[in-house]
Amino acid sequence: MELERTEKVNTKKKRIIVGIAILILLVVAINVFFMEKRKNVTKTVQLMSVTKRPISNTKLISGQVVPGKVETIYLDPSKGKIKEIYVKEGQEVEKGQKLFTYENDDLNLQLKQASIDKKITMLNYNQVNDKIKALEKEKKAASDNASLSSLESQLEELENQKKSIELEMEKNQLQEEELQSKLNQLTIHSPINGYVKNLHQDLEESTGITDEGTSSETMGLQGTPIMNIVSKEPFQIQGTLTELQKAQIQANQPIKVTANAVPNKSWDGKIVEVSEFPAATNPGTGQFSGEAGQSTSNLSYYTFKAKLHSQEGLSPGYHVAIQVVLSSKKVLTVPQNSVQEKGGSTFVYVMSKGKVQKRNITTGISTGEWTEVVDGLKEGEKVVKNPSHTMDSGMEVEIK
Repeated sequence: MELERTEKVNTKKKRIIVGIAILILLVVAINVFFMEKRKNVTKTVQLMSVTKRPISNTKLISGQVVPGKVETIYLDPSKGKIKEIYVKEGQEVEKGQKLFTYENDDLNLQLKQASIDKKITMLNYNQVNDKIKALEKEKKAASDNASLSSLESQLEELENQKKSIELEMEKNQLQEEELQSKLNQLTIHSPINGYVKNLHQDLEESTGITDEGTSSETMGLQGTPIMNIVSKEPFQIQGTLTELQKAQIQANQPIKVTANAVPNKSWDGKIVEVSEFPAATNPGTGQFSGEAGQSTSNLSYYTFKAKLHSQEGLSPGYHVAIQVVLSSKKVLTVPQNSVQEKGGSTFVYVMSKGKVQKRNITTGISTGEWTEVVDGLKEGEKVVKNPSHTMDSGMEVEIK
């Protein structure tokens, strides 16, 4: 009985072991079946040819839109107080148009005095001239030598007086012209065609000079801006470069500009100027850079200017992003969304005999739409555009 019981237990164990083995084989077979089925599943894909395209190496910098030219008109208290301002904020003005005038009581007084001096000198000149004419008549009527000699002596003296008065008249004329020139300078004209900006009309009655000269209050206003004349010239882009950026960016390089204030729009242009010497201060810090290009920080900063082919939609003050084209060349490219990265490898799926094959590649410059292929593909080969995450090598596909 004991032997029969032992044999039954062993038989049962064998059956369990065989059952487990069969179950494992079944699971493996099912997995292999589904893996093969998934590998060979047919997908619809879009293909792109590997072709040569021009692609650019770019550098991104920032800048700001500024007027093409700005003339600042400063206060000059030595000319007196502002009498009248002829323009308004935002007004368009032409070159030579009157902006405002000063009133200078001292200059007006000097002009009146010069006018009086001129009249007095002219009166003296006429008196001497009349005397000369009278003596010349007497000289013609004189009969004796004594009288003739006396008249000639008097005439000579009067002629000398006349020459002296003529010199005085020339002096008065020069003085009057000088004062008139100063008077004309009291009227300030626009140096360029443009628009009036930042007009400070509150200065109109707050300036002046005293009999003793320029007051201390007025001295404090010396150099105060009265207004800006912003030119009608096309806008410019201005900004700063680090010394590292300056080594790559040069005049005449093409640029593409975008502005946060104007979405979905861009402007083309070029760099027109990069300063040879560092700015006096570092942007954002106000720290002095030192003399002869010596910087007090780890980097020096250089100013640049750029011009745009058009400026529609832009306004002075806008901050912009500038993509500078450093170089451009024609290279083998694929769509950027065809390039995959996994496990440290960069690859694409290449179409071959109705199936896709995974191909490792070496990439170069990328523009956001196209990626340069340095190695791994040939011109004319077809790659899958935007492959799905389930795509695998050997998968059968249909082309859209």
